[in-house]
Amino acid sequence: MPSVGLLLAHQDVGQIMDYRLSMGFDVVDVEHVQWMHLLLFIGFLLGYFSGGNKTATRLVDTVSIEAQRLVRPIVLMALSASLLPSLLALIWGNSAPNDYISSYTVLRGAPVLVQQIHGVLNQLQFSSLVAAVVVVIAAKPYRHSWVAFFLALNMIHASLSGGSRTVAFLAFLSYVVASSIFVRGFTLRRAVTYVFPALILFMIAGMLRDQNDDAGLLYLFQTGEFTALFINTIDLKERFAAGWGEEVRFAIYLVDVLRLIPSQLIGGTKLDPAQWYSQTFYPEYSDAGGGFAFGVLSESAVGFGVPEAAIRGLILGILFRYLRNYLMGDGATIAKIFTYVWLTAVCYQCYRDTTFSVAVRALYQVLPVILVMRLFRSRDSRPPSVRNSSI
Repeated sequence: MPSVGLLLAHQDVGQIMDYRLSMGFDVVDVEHVQWMHLLLFIGFLLGYFSGGNKTATRLVDTVSIEAQRLVRPIVLMALSASLLPSLLALIWGNSAPNDYISSYTVLRGAPVLVQQIHGVLNQLQFSSLVAAVVVVIAAKPYRHSWVAFFLALNMIHASLSGGSRTVAFLAFLSYVVASSIFVRGFTLRRAVTYVFPALILFMIAGMLRDQNDDAGLLYLFQTGEFTALFINTIDLKERFAAGWGEEVRFAIYLVDVLRLIPSQLIGGTKLDPAQWYSQTFYPEYSDAGGGFAFGVLSESAVGFGVPEAAIRGLILGILFRYLRNYLMGDGATIAKIFTYVWLTAVCYQCYRDTTFSVAVRALYQVLPVILVMRLFRSRDSRPPSVRNSSI
């Protein structure tokens, strides 16, 4: 869609609202980025389907019994995680964020450690919500409609209040994935019936937030984050060709490794590509609280271009195939299925952020939830009463 939108704009059909292309662009650059995009996904498909996928035939009953012990602690964890970031901001003397943008700037002047704690708590909001969705549906699949109703209200609230519509939509997507595993009769057709209206609401909310309510269908092609990622790649390709940014070319390959190490230990050697990009080339926009995602295509453009995009896609495909077989194969547990659902929801970050950024997110989002699951599972080894359900 982004390449089509850019080519249409080049023919004076519609308009690219991103000011980074206000001076125009070369069609050859768009075609080059499109080739990178195409080879990335071809590489991913080859890696993902080359070895086959395995799924356990009978895991629902035993996992459902395991999940019944965890409903209360995991729901309590999700509620706590939703309140703690605002509480930390109030304790530090700042007002709680009242919209999506202010959630990123509320503690900008605070010490690094406080910002790191706030960031981890923000990340736990989503993962603990996904865990609550998975555990509740696993323990009480006949209650899945109530979960859908709550998450639909959450999406509407986020859309109307200026909250994170992405988090709300991904939480609803997690519900669909979990239901497809635990709810008998939850077919692909039913999943599409649930996801399609949610996706439409997601897009409409984006149009309203960007004040593009009159853009119509062209919004899908010429505005939004995926178009911004294409523009990132075009912009960086031109800048690096002109000799800009050579000092970070090698550092890009170490980004996801260094993200696992606290910045206090390595100081200025740690690079955040998205932050570097916005602060270096668009400092006024960055100072105002704005920012750009970086993207795997931008990583490839900084490196070896089209061949690197294909290799990154191939590696991702192999890794995701292995993870799916491990998490959903024989011996699956509630912790593994939670990880699978979470991974399905956030895998797009490999495209939006950096190639292996999901591994860093897993450390801060998945690991704490699994530790809580293991803690409460070990505290109560007695078999719970198994209620009648539709399974």
